[in-house]
Parts: sequence; structure tokens; C-alpha cells
Amino acid sequence: MSQAYQRRSAEEWLALVNTQQKSGLSGAEFCKQNDIRYASFCKWRQRYSAESSPVQQIPHSDFLDLRSMTTPSDRWHITLSLGDGIELTLSRG
Repeated sequence: MSQAYQRRSAEEWLALVNTQQKSGLSGAEFCKQNDIRYASFCKWRQRYSAESSPVQQIPHSDFLDLRSMTTPSDRWHITLSLGDGIELTLSRG
């Protein structure tokens, strides 16, 4: 009998996807043995396979401190594409 619904974080789903890949079991068999809802597992497995980064890496963002990479007289120009045609432009110089 299956357990009550368990909410998992993105990191927990990533670990499960990686464990299933290393186990040699099919997704359905892995979910059955670990009492995981197969539809939820498939959604998360597809999400990670659709990303350009390897499944072994947890998606994260890094803070980039430009002060440590530049001197006060350095010039720089950064454009962040946020999607839907929205761009944020930062520059100095």
C-alpha cells in the first residue's frame, strides 16, 4: 500500500533521479520499490533531462562580486536575458 503524499524538494527529486539511473532499474520498478508516485517521478526526470546541465549537478545560482574582479577604473557591460523579451543591462565605464 502506498504512503501518504510526500512533498519533496528539487534537490531530493534530483537525488532520486540520479539513484534510479545508477540502479539499473526501470523508472516504474524503481518507483514501485521505493513507494514513489511514478507520474511525479516522470515529471521530475523529464524536467532534469530537458535542462542543458547534466543530471548529476544540482541547479544553483552563484553570486558574482564584480568588485573582486575589477579595479575602480575597469569598464564592464553585462546584459541579463530574463525571458519574454525582458533584459536587464548593467554597465560601468
